[in-house]
Amino acid sequence: KSHKSATRQFEMLIAMPKQQQRDVVRWLEMIADLQQRFGANPQVVRKTLERIQAVLTGGKALRN
Repeated sequence: KSHKSATRQFEMLIAMPKQQQRDVVRWLEMIADLQQRFGANPQVVRKTLERIQAVLTGGKALRN
C-alpha cells in the first residue's frame, strides 16, 4: 500500500503551481513505474504515459 501513498505524494507535487516540466515528467514516470511494478491495470499505466506525452507536447498533466 505504500506505493499508493507515494503516488498520492507525487500527484500533490504535480498539482502544485509553477512546477518545472522536467519535474512533472519525472514524477509521472515514477508513478507509471510504481503502477507497473505493483500490477496496475495496463490501461491505468497507459493513461499515466499519456499524461507524460501531454506534458511534453505542451498540454497539462491531467489528474489521474
